[in-house]
Amino acid sequence: MNSGVSRSLSCCSLTVPQQLLRCIMILLPIFVRQTLYEFCTRKYKAPDSELNIYHLPFCLVLKVGNTPEINNEACALKALTDLGAIISHPSLFDCVPCQNSKKSYMVSTWISGDCVSDVWDSLTATDKTRFEQDLREQCDALRSRTQALEHAIFSAAGGPVMDYRVPWLLDNPRKFRTCQEFASQVWLGMDHNTPARMALRPVMLPIMQRTDVYISLCHGDLFANNMIFPGGLDNWRAGRSRLCLIDWEQAGWMPVYWDALKATWMEMDKDTEWFDMVRRIFPDFTDVLDADREWRSRSKIQIL
Repeated sequence: MNSGVSRSLSCCSLTVPQQLLRCIMILLPIFVRQTLYEFCTRKYKAPDSELNIYHLPFCLVLKVGNTPEINNEACALKALTDLGAIISHPSLFDCVPCQNSKKSYMVSTWISGDCVSDVWDSLTATDKTRFEQDLREQCDALRSRTQALEHAIFSAAGGPVMDYRVPWLLDNPRKFRTCQEFASQVWLGMDHNTPARMALRPVMLPIMQRTDVYISLCHGDLFANNMIFPGGLDNWRAGRSRLCLIDWEQAGWMPVYWDALKATWMEMDKDTEWFDMVRRIFPDFTDVLDADREWRSRSKIQIL
């Protein structure tokens, strides 16, 4: 499967009925849409244990959450749609704030299929090789279409970086002017004169101080539970779909190594199957992954 795959395989376009419904919805005042979506939260049950997600008619899904995350995901999906069929993702239908609340509603297309985390143990060696190729081609396409050397670091919505796996950034969310400034907040404590931090400097500083790191649009949460085989595993095996990436709440304009880095943060050991796979999917960033592993093992700072 190549990166020039047709839009019909990419799951990122609205169907004709969805387009007609959207044309009607966007003509309605915001308070009417708010009322309709609030009604939907009472009428339709969540498709899984996530109580803030509701499966709607017309193959749509309603997500209710805090405004920064919902707005960020909506902006990411819009940006991806504007880029064309380079990556498979849900299509944005609507996004409005809740009335008198810090929450917002977002409606997007519902991607029916098998979540990768649910069928991982069913994948054959051939499947996993194709999975690597599929994800690598899509991430490479996204990176090549969006990367720039002169670009600030911020969320997909243009706001401060707020990543729940970097809790110390949540205490002081902000934009970053350079990759060096951002790296100093990701890999903390390089200015501390403790034996552990001094030993880390030869490993980390060449990575942190690089001036040739591009910025690109990144998903920010590449784990198996955020990927779906549309139409099911057999449909994907038959070549009728591409791997679809969902849940873009953490998306942003980040250093190009960010997706590779984030994809390994839940791995406790560097020799796991997933860690090895990420290294093959992102071969240009193995030096960053190795340095990060050293930092985590020596600094004792836990990633949640």
